[in-house]
Amino acid sequence: MKKNVYIYGGIAIFIIVVFLVSINHDDSETVEEIIEKENVSILIPCDNSIIVESFEKICEKYETENNIEIDIIKVHIDNFKKYLLTAQENDELPDIIICNNTYMPSLIKIGIFSDTKIYMQDDYERVFSSFALDSCRKDGKSYGVPLIIDPYVLYSNDDRLKQFNQHVPEDFESLLDVAMNTNQFPTDGIGISLASNQLVTNFFLQFFYSTGDSIRTLKSDGGKKVFDLLRDMVANNLISPESIYWNENDMVRGFLNNEFTMFVGSLSSSIIIDKSSEHIDANITSVPYDKKQVWLVKGYNIGLSADCNNSRALEILEYLISREGIADLASMTNTIGTRVDTPYVNEYDIDISLTDNRMVIERFNNWFEISNHIGESMYQLIIDKDNNVESNLNELQNSVRLDIIND
Repeated sequence: MKKNVYIYGGIAIFIIVVFLVSINHDDSETVEEIIEKENVSILIPCDNSIIVESFEKICEKYETENNIEIDIIKVHIDNFKKYLLTAQENDELPDIIICNNTYMPSLIKIGIFSDTKIYMQDDYERVFSSFALDSCRKDGKSYGVPLIIDPYVLYSNDDRLKQFNQHVPEDFESLLDVAMNTNQFPTDGIGISLASNQLVTNFFLQFFYSTGDSIRTLKSDGGKKVFDLLRDMVANNLISPESIYWNENDMVRGFLNNEFTMFVGSLSSSIIIDKSSEHIDANITSVPYDKKQVWLVKGYNIGLSADCNNSRALEILEYLISREGIADLASMTNTIGTRVDTPYVNEYDIDISLTDNRMVIERFNNWFEISNHIGESMYQLIIDKDNNVESNLNELQNSVRLDIIND
């Protein structure tokens, strides 16, 4: 009897020992996995879902192949600077920051980015478009690398143009004419996406630069032409009051639902049209202009934050700006890659060259403040039909002039 007790007791002790060893082994494997699988944080503005979703797919692929966790932080563009200032104050800046190129100088000014000379080879500037690199520079130093350019284009419904015997507009006058001639209930002539100050400012500058004027002279003839154009659209009910609060995704869906004949949007929005079950024959052309055709150089830059000391973050950055990384992102978003050593196929045959000097945008350290003032003026102009164009422009010019003086 005692013998059986000893046998059973020995078996029980053996089972317990094996169980404890297995737990300890599993724990050691888990610890080892945690140590090997480092975490890298990346901040990106969420104003364009096409860019964000494509970037997430590229990062997921990199995570799988390189045993690393990438934490993507998405922040609305209007809260972008505030988020970074708070993170900077708390020593919690993300490792990598992707931002709209117009905002880069302002973020450099407040010390958000590291000098690229610390982590980039000297020859990298030769493989990137020089004008795209300009937004990354300050005082002879570079603080990031341009990823893609996502210019504004004009989308128009070819079937509706043919129905009303109209052609794709090329200038301000024909844009207004086509919008009026195709403005038949329930379809508006043109859609405008003004859901954020960034969108408002880009939309305004796209038209304003084509007049040949500079942002320093907003109350010039050029500024008045653009404000008059928008005022005429509002006066003739060519713009739906609701649509101005839409983001670009909403705008594309409205276009696909025949809610308007034309809209001005980013080239990347063409991806939504391509993948839609709605069969619309969309024309994609340059935005109508006044004196000269202009491609607005809006896009995205990338760089390491000033607090980053994560070697794995540098590895990811090097991949994202490699020929493969930029080519993948440009292909997935229908945008234009910034590397001059990589060919990019544009299925819409839009004549955009990285060496084209018509692609312009002025950059200022106080761009957040400038875009806020332009956004407020545009809203007043569109929402308030009694708003005086000249007084609005004068007030805007005074505000922007102060922003530039304090730049």
